[in-house]
Amino acid sequence: MFVCREGRVLPPRRVTNIRPGDSTCGQRALYLVGMTGMPIYNVNNNCSTGSTALFLAKQIIESGNAECVLALGFEKMERGSLSPKFLDRTNPLDRHVETMAAVAGFCDSPVPSQLFGNAAVEHMAKYGTKPEHLAKIAYKNHKHSVNNPYSQFQEEYTLEQILASPRIFGPLTKLQCCPTSDGSAAAILASEDFVHLHGLEGQAVEIVGMEMATDLPSTFDENSCMKVVSLCEPGEAGDFIDSGNNTYGGRVVVNPSGGLISKGHPLGATVHPRLNDGTPDEHGGNNHSVTGSPLASCVAVPSASYHLTSTEETTHSVTGSPLA
Repeated sequence: MFVCREGRVLPPRRVTNIRPGDSTCGQRALYLVGMTGMPIYNVNNNCSTGSTALFLAKQIIESGNAECVLALGFEKMERGSLSPKFLDRTNPLDRHVETMAAVAGFCDSPVPSQLFGNAAVEHMAKYGTKPEHLAKIAYKNHKHSVNNPYSQFQEEYTLEQILASPRIFGPLTKLQCCPTSDGSAAAILASEDFVHLHGLEGQAVEIVGMEMATDLPSTFDENSCMKVVSLCEPGEAGDFIDSGNNTYGGRVVVNPSGGLISKGHPLGATVHPRLNDGTPDEHGGNNHSVTGSPLASCVAVPSASYHLTSTEETTHSVTGSPLA
């Protein structure tokens, strides 16, 4: 399975399926393409909408129902924090919020900041992580953003500025939280035969693995996600961050584009740029300074992880983990 970054060489008739990554707007977004006969599927899975689209596009190709699929994601967001829009029905996150409230209490802060902020509070209590460790992650991500021309914010901040910015919830300050954003992105997935038939070898990056996991107890007991990204052992995140092994010059480069707090977080499109983070520079990726890294790992909450590779064995991990 391959991802082709350049779609301009493919006439529309050769792209046999299209799968947008937001709501039911796919037909409208591609209306001007004309009556192609290509099926259009719409998926909506919060922050993992893009990775869900990629996963399903891969399944369509592997099933033999298509040779080439366009996974398109887009989002136009309101100002301010995410909030429920339909108050006359059950909120899909009600069980999560109820459990959080029972364990950690509930306040007037935006619910997303409480969900992620309480995860940070729990990590601090369990492993002794300090607020400074969390701030160093934001410092690193903002520093990476200055080299990303597509980042919503391209400004470097000192550790002191990050810690002194307005507090949102728990240890998290404004400069440690991602903004609401408008954005769009797309990826073209193709079979190996399609790539060779159209001479796309120089533009294609192989997906060597993609898997979707649900919330079984074993998922957390075995620390499977941590094994996938192979950053550090449980409880060693603080030392890993202090060592600088999560940035340029270290063992791995995490979020080379600046992460969601810098490049923005348009829900339907947010995964696709992270896929681009893992694209080798010779294929047009934007992680220009990452060398000797033909393997990239991308993890999206809550549903999918995928791995891109070249031909060597050096490992380069890219993840959206809060403690990265």
